[in-house]
Amino acid sequence: MGRREVEKIAFSRDFREIKTLLILTSEFKQILEKGEAFPSHHFFDAEECLQTAAIEDSFLEVEELLKIALSLATVFECKVFLDKAADLYPELHQLGLR
Repeated sequence: MGRREVEKIAFSRDFREIKTLLILTSEFKQILEKGEAFPSHHFFDAEECLQTAAIEDSFLEVEELLKIALSLATVFECKVFLDKAADLYPELHQLGLR
């Protein structure tokens, strides 16, 4: 999933976009430097599972459903973290609202 995102990276001349990305990077750097417990465990790229589930008469294995459930729980925990820290990390909080 990270590789796909890196492949999308392109140069930008949009000042607002560049400034926002730099602020996002700075805010997340602060989280890491402070050693805050950002919930990033159990995140799994579910794209392949979702493609399988989209096929008629197909099903997902229990392990795949568990991975999806754990990923969703992690995403929810990230949202809760960012909601609680909205004053400290306003750009990350806004990103979480999208």
